[in-house]
Amino acid sequence: TVVGAAMRYLTAEQHGDVQYPQRYLTYYVEESSCATLAETSQVKMTEPVVPDVAVNICENCIPEAKHLPRQWTQDGVHVVVREVPCSGKTDGQYLFHTLESVKHGVCTVACPRGECRLAQGNHRAELRIRTAQRLLEEIGLEPERVELLYSSPLGSFDDLERLLRSSVKRLGALGPSALQMPLAEQRK
Repeated sequence: TVVGAAMRYLTAEQHGDVQYPQRYLTYYVEESSCATLAETSQVKMTEPVVPDVAVNICENCIPEAKHLPRQWTQDGVHVVVREVPCSGKTDGQYLFHTLESVKHGVCTVACPRGECRLAQGNHRAELRIRTAQRLLEEIGLEPERVELLYSSPLGSFDDLERLLRSSVKRLGALGPSALQMPLAEQRK
């Protein structure tokens, strides 16, 4: 596939980063209209759902003593959150695998420029996101389906929540990706 070719290209650009397994293909959630992300931890899991948006967040970006829910539903868009040790570990192949497994898009949250605890993780994440966006554009998909956000652990949890909710709103507005449509529909 075209995405497979893009992933092979990105694999060639890797610098020995960890390969992430595809443990994210199916999630279970009940539709919920939670007012805040904190309320989402009470959602009961009942039926398999393919996530609409995946959020990869650097564990160093989350304000102290706060925990993000692993999943929530916002305006009908199912969101799945994965904490990564550093945003720099989100390599291009992992981004494309994730993009294939979600309906709308992928959001990566990194430390602000100059504040990465691991020196260059946010810089690596930015390069990989920009490369993925360029490749998406080259194959005819919207580059906005892969997004990079910055959040400081010194900021408030409410700021992080607003940032994530606005990103989910933008990605949800794009609608389902052409990667999720059957080939017969794509040819119409």
